[in-house]
Amino acid sequence: MPVEWIPVNSLAQIVLEIIQCGNKCKHGIPANVMNVVNPRRTIWAKFSPTIRRRTGANPVSLRRWVESLCETDAVNVENRPAYKLLSFYERLARRDGHDIVPRFETDKAGEVSPTFRSLGPIDSSSVQTWLDQWEL
Repeated sequence: MPVEWIPVNSLAQIVLEIIQCGNKCKHGIPANVMNVVNPRRTIWAKFSPTIRRRTGANPVSLRRWVESLCETDAVNVENRPAYKLLSFYERLARRDGHDIVPRFETDKAGEVSPTFRSLGPIDSSSVQTWLDQWEL
């Protein structure tokens, strides 16, 4: 599955730039919608070694994780909130997330936000920082 995350500090700046653009960005239409996902996708494999080193977690395929989630019994549902989204995850797992994750149009956001245009893909350094902040 692709990773399209945007660091929250960058996202805040992007939203501010979009808001400041105001009516001049509407291009004559009553409402303007902008998709704000990182246009420079990456994949989990790029930073999973960092997560593994820090947490000791062993990566599993999305399909295997969903199979494990399916084995949740009524007693454990409270401890596994993802179970409530099981049908969503099952659809994703049918192809390990490939071909069914939409590619969002992000040109409008890029037109109005210099911060958005300068985004790079999420990398191990970003993940390392987040793990530090979360004390993991």
